[in-house]
Amino acid sequence: LGPLGTGAGRAVQVGAAQTAATKAVDDLVPSTGDDVPMLIQQGLKSKLKSFRGAADNLYTRADKLLDPAGVVPRPKFDATIAKEIVRQEKLGTLANKDVVALLEKYKQAPASVFSVARQELRSQLGDEIADFYTGKNAAIGAKGVRALQTMKTALEDDLSKFADQAGGAGKAAWRSADGFYKANIVPFKE
Repeated sequence: LGPLGTGAGRAVQVGAAQTAATKAVDDLVPSTGDDVPMLIQQGLKSKLKSFRGAADNLYTRADKLLDPAGVVPRPKFDATIAKEIVRQEKLGTLANKDVVALLEKYKQAPASVFSVARQELRSQLGDEIADFYTGKNAAIGAKGVRALQTMKTALEDDLSKFADQAGGAGKAAWRSADGFYKANIVPFKE
């Protein structure tokens, strides 16, 4: 004997409704099983883009506050270049001509206000370093990259010292921008 009343019909209806609902959900929800790594990468790229925009805004504010303080002295940067030039000269014919050319290029770069030192000089050093790692400038070699990285670090020290000496809102803006960059963008590079 079967169920009495409308129970059997209801059971069939419930089963059909569940099947239809499952099919509708499957049709509407995209399959992400194979796309998960791509979706994660897209999310990280979007997050990095957002962080870079925020960092650019913070750095631009620091530039506007520190540019009126004048030309940025570069004692550490210039000393680092001089030291590396002497090291290359000691190598004589073994000196890396591409590294020597880069050192001379940066030695001749004029001193400038904060925004130019940060945006142009520091960014150019970063590009030269990145070019080595991407193969665009393999001629400078690993030792040349270390020299460029040391120069970049020295320039950053000079920029920080300048901001500290300027004090006030400019110093605070620089610390905020640099702290944000180190906390949010540097981890992406690693």
